[in-house]
Amino acid sequence: MSFYTDWYEYDYEIDHNKEKVIKELEKLPELMQKDTNIDRPYDSDIGVMLHGLQEVYDEYKPNYVVARSIAVILKKLYDLAKTREQYARALNANFSNYLELALSVLGNTSKTLFDIKKYGEALQQNKVGFYAAHNLLNILNIKNLMTGGWNTEYSLYAMRAIINSNGGINTFGESVLDIFEMLSECNFAALNKEIGMQDGGNYDIIIRLIYQMMNTVLEARPYTVSRIKRQKRRLDEVNGLSNALAEALREEKESGLGLIDFFRDSLKLEQNIERSERAIQLKQMQHGGRQ
Repeated sequence: MSFYTDWYEYDYEIDHNKEKVIKELEKLPELMQKDTNIDRPYDSDIGVMLHGLQEVYDEYKPNYVVARSIAVILKKLYDLAKTREQYARALNANFSNYLELALSVLGNTSKTLFDIKKYGEALQQNKVGFYAAHNLLNILNIKNLMTGGWNTEYSLYAMRAIINSNGGINTFGESVLDIFEMLSECNFAALNKEIGMQDGGNYDIIIRLIYQMMNTVLEARPYTVSRIKRQKRRLDEVNGLSNALAEALREEKESGLGLIDFFRDSLKLEQNIERSERAIQLKQMQHGGRQ
């Protein structure tokens, strides 16, 4: 089972033999496919492998052969994680590094982003087994999460998949709200402009994903309503959306057109906030009456 890391620890770090490193990288996908050990890989196997791949890529880029070999390995990891529990567990434990390397090596091509999104969606639908870490902050690359653009969008897909997995919210607890707190202070259209995305880029998708996750947490834990309400208000304010929902609702009544998805998600969250507040008030009244 040393094939995961020996190439890095010996061929690269000790011998620094570029040709041998490339040959070993080309063998890795087939070795992983043929691997029948149900107890491997460990989290550390994939962690060291991804770390080594990142170092090799950083040193040898823009070597096409190296980049191609790493791309094939990343795709193989994605494929195996969909069907083998140990690969799913090990890759999920190192998902932020996987995502960062995939974006570096493969670039922002539509096919690459589709595959990463597909992986996140598979997690969300529980097609990939997910074993939670102790804290959500330990899984997500916070730098990627807060920089805008594709890094933020696909980090959020991963985060959404995590909190929608079985027991995800219970495992990560208040760290979900801590991340909402940070996200609510970001002007994503401005961040996207700084990294060269035109017309706000994907900021509407980013905010929709945040709304969806807030809804998930609120439905599971209604007592978080005051904090989520404040975070939602702040997110809308920072991103210039404070009056946008009201305007969209007025236009809908005047035109008869349905709300676009963006405002539909916002409206759903607002309605759930109101519903949770009423439920809490009712419980408080009932509790007071019993006294």
